[in-house]
Amino acid sequence: SGNMVLNLPCKVAYKVTLPNQLPLQETTVQVTDNDNNEIFKGKPMHDGMGFFSFTPQSGKSYKLRFTMNGVTYTRNLPPAEKEGVVMEVNNTHPNKIFVSVQTNNNTQYESVIVMAQMNGVTVYA
Repeated sequence: SGNMVLNLPCKVAYKVTLPNQLPLQETTVQVTDNDNNEIFKGKPMHDGMGFFSFTPQSGKSYKLRFTMNGVTYTRNLPPAEKEGVVMEVNNTHPNKIFVSVQTNNNTQYESVIVMAQMNGVTVYA
């Protein structure tokens, strides 16, 4: 969860549902920028949920489209923040967790503290 930050790679999760909030699995999701360049095209992976990765650019806005019962719906993605920090956690290794923290040139942070907890107990700080 969090915000997209300009010029930093980000992962965006989505969920597509029917009006009764049941997941819409059989649809194609497309993300385009304001010049109609395709950023992502794919299908939800499970229960109408999926994700895509991209790097938001300055001066661009982004839209997500999907089709339900022959009708195409468009939703604007929130604008990317001008400055900030992006954190990515990779836990695909069986014995290790990799954490990546990035910031763009506009951010005035001098340091970032990463803390990890397991069952309410701090295991890394």
